[in-house]
Amino acid sequence: MRFSRPNSWALVLLSSALCGGALAAEADSGPVPQPENSAVETVVVTGSRIPKAKLDAGPAPVIAITAEDIQARGFADTAAIMTSLTQNLGALDNNQNTDGFSPGAQAVDLRGMGPNHTLVLVNGRRIADYPQAYQGNSNFTDISNIPTTMIERIEILSGSDSAVYGSDAIAGVINFILKKHADGTTLDFRDGETQHGGGSSQRLSLTSGFSTDRFESIFSVQLTNQQPLWAFQRSFTNSRLDSGAGSSDISASPVFVRSDSDGNYIDPGQATCAGLSHLDQGTIIYSSRPGYAPGNTGGPGYYCGSYYDVGYGTLENGRKAVDVYGSATYHLTDKVSLFMDLQAGFAHQVSYNTPLQWQNSYPLDGDSTPTPFFDSATGQVEQWQRKYFTIEENGGLEPGEIHNINHTLAINTGVRGSFGADWNYEAFYGHSSNTLEAKTPALVAAKAQALYLGPSLGIDPGSGYNIYNAPPSRLYTPLTVAQFRSITQDSIDNDKSHTDNVNLSINTVELARLPAGPLGFAAVAEYGHEYLAMDVDPLSLDGSYYGLHNTGAVGSRDRYGLGVEFNAPLTSMLTATAATRLDSYKYSSTTSGKVTYNAGLEFRPIRSLLLRASYGTGFRAPDLSYLYAGPSGSSSDDTDYWWCRLNQPETGPDFSSCDRSDVDYNGRSHGSTALKDETSTSFTYGVVFSPLPTLQVSVDYYRITLKNEVQYQQSDQILRQEADCRLGQTPSGQPVDINSAGCQAAISQVARTGVSTTPNLSQVITSVLVLPINAAEDRTSGIDVKAHYQLGAGRAGIFDFDFGLTDVLTHTIQYYPGDPVDDELTDLYNWVIPRYKANASIGWTLGPLTTTLYGSRLGGLPNYAGTERLGPTSLFNASATYRFTPDAVLTLTCNNLFDTRPQKDDTWTSYPYYSSNWFSPVGRSFFAEFSYHFDWPRQ
Repeated sequence: MRFSRPNSWALVLLSSALCGGALAAEADSGPVPQPENSAVETVVVTGSRIPKAKLDAGPAPVIAITAEDIQARGFADTAAIMTSLTQNLGALDNNQNTDGFSPGAQAVDLRGMGPNHTLVLVNGRRIADYPQAYQGNSNFTDISNIPTTMIERIEILSGSDSAVYGSDAIAGVINFILKKHADGTTLDFRDGETQHGGGSSQRLSLTSGFSTDRFESIFSVQLTNQQPLWAFQRSFTNSRLDSGAGSSDISASPVFVRSDSDGNYIDPGQATCAGLSHLDQGTIIYSSRPGYAPGNTGGPGYYCGSYYDVGYGTLENGRKAVDVYGSATYHLTDKVSLFMDLQAGFAHQVSYNTPLQWQNSYPLDGDSTPTPFFDSATGQVEQWQRKYFTIEENGGLEPGEIHNINHTLAINTGVRGSFGADWNYEAFYGHSSNTLEAKTPALVAAKAQALYLGPSLGIDPGSGYNIYNAPPSRLYTPLTVAQFRSITQDSIDNDKSHTDNVNLSINTVELARLPAGPLGFAAVAEYGHEYLAMDVDPLSLDGSYYGLHNTGAVGSRDRYGLGVEFNAPLTSMLTATAATRLDSYKYSSTTSGKVTYNAGLEFRPIRSLLLRASYGTGFRAPDLSYLYAGPSGSSSDDTDYWWCRLNQPETGPDFSSCDRSDVDYNGRSHGSTALKDETSTSFTYGVVFSPLPTLQVSVDYYRITLKNEVQYQQSDQILRQEADCRLGQTPSGQPVDINSAGCQAAISQVARTGVSTTPNLSQVITSVLVLPINAAEDRTSGIDVKAHYQLGAGRAGIFDFDFGLTDVLTHTIQYYPGDPVDDELTDLYNWVIPRYKANASIGWTLGPLTTTLYGSRLGGLPNYAGTERLGPTSLFNASATYRFTPDAVLTLTCNNLFDTRPQKDDTWTSYPYYSSNWFSPVGRSFFAEFSYHFDWPRQ
């Protein structure tokens, strides 16, 4: 296998020598003591539209991460920043995903309630959803196109806040605030290498701007080049022998396989496999698999295979991107300003899934179950399989690459100003779009079958299978590149989404004067239009491709919102906040509306102590992908409960030994415009204590309940209900009315070859339709802890200490009313989530030198078998920044300081043998970044 080395050993040595230190703190705004009569800037903080003192806290915790924090922690991109959040608790798809839906897109999942329940804003404004559904189901916001060098700060609000922001703010709000001002021009270049090769990166950014008495502007360009990291470049992912189960229990991948009607392998002979041994860079061998001997003897079955097929895939996807950002403000008068913000991005992502595969089937499509055939050349029933096609047949790695070409645009323009003594207003129009061209290599099932088996010669009367004249030598002859091209093609999807918003808001810090102080007020009115079109390759819908299935969707909706917010000092120590909002959505023939509200209290018995609490309601209108998803199909299998309960009732109650316990059928699905809104409530209370101006500690409890969560029906439940309805009773004997609406729906969703009073062998299930419904209830609670301390040590410099922790106390989900409640923290098989996430840092600044040491800790994850939790894991980053002059700055960073591998789990038998949702395979990496500021253009 191939290994590449870092391009610059000088960079590696320099970074290794100078990386060290700790991380600047995440700031949880709290009651920091201020000198008397000091002027405090007022700003709008995420979670409220009323300006407040910048250092004042609110009733709900808000965490801020600054640009300086991002650099000190060594985070390479926006996704790495979000991964570090202790509140980001979902097992998310990420840049290691190379297939399926939305490969490589990056999502955020606050509180582990699903990425569609976290509202993501840029400069306080909504952006278009990613134009593909997350895991084929829900819409979400892709954060990978938010350029890191343009971020001024990120504010994170946990909890439901639909009363301020409308739909989607259920688990929390993340607001990326981009830079608004530039003093001159800054040129920044960063180069990154990995110790073990692959995954190198370069980033170049230019930020500039100028201002006059009436005009302010900033513009920035960021260029990113990220090379892919291949599985063959890591010794623990380059073969199936890397499994924790041990090499004696791992079988080679079946590259060339003939089997009988029972699926047992027909021995090709050592000589046949030896003739193929040059393929896949010489890794094809004569292999065996226990229990697959012909005749069901239990002995080994033999085939030609390889342990190294998994090495031909990307562990980190390659990416080239250009991001442009600009912001301009023109002051018509001292109280009226025009503004415009523009963000545009282009990204070309390259990934590689494991090579394409094929197996004979009937009908001739990739959705059908593999079906034996009668081979007249051998006089026996056989099945043929190419588990994958080799790199030589593919013509190298490049032809098998998956390409995702993404264009994003967000533009906001409007007017803002002030009137009266303390009133502010803003009116703007915003447009955001996201378009994606996805090119995925695909194998056309019918063409592959024709190439290998030829035309059907009729039906064999003895077996009932199709007859083909297919000499085995045809299977064991490698395809030429031209032959392989003749049975493959690119499956191309063209997807797009956009959102348009018109917004008018006003606020004042003093609507009226109360005995304890001014009454703050804010109001907002907005209109929005959302559109989604997942224009997929038609051949990916009807099963024409082997192993590639897709779902399309086209639809739009309008929304209207009107909200108000108040901030009232009740006494000198007690402040109350309240907000309410009405949202209305119109789609198809449906109009739905939701009123949400929140309330909060802040109690300061002494200047350094804050007690706070908040209660909020939230909602999420049904995703456009759930509403408008088109027909889709895939191969499925389940138990035919109707047949089993009538013909073999003795095999109950689980029917695992029933002859129809594992029936293959075509699973079907499509969207539904009958969905209702998801609703939520959240409750927080906590304390913030600042006994010293440089010491702050906060502890907050949270509890979120999500109801009517949308999910697709489970086919198993539909088949159980169909059996109850057709038999007129449940397994326990309770009567069921077949004419009820529920029964008629369940029966209509199960298609069979024929139906009569008594099922017989010919009445097999051909398809089961599942629909999205409002059913699940998701509950979670936990504790957030933040602490920050700054110590001045005189000539020894300044030390910064920071600590963050989220401890999940409970997380349960109930899929359907009446179902048992599933505890996600104790159900170790189905939920690979931690009990806690924590991070800590120590920083030291002495003159022009700042060093940072940052560590993150992940509470033990369940093992792959789901039998126990493994131990916690930790990662450390280190950085050193030196200011040669006020304009010239060098930063050296070492990520994964101790070269920690993904956690080893001996029960993990599925590649890549670790949880790719939580661990990175990159290993130790080094970055060198140089930034230079030019005093141009002069102001």
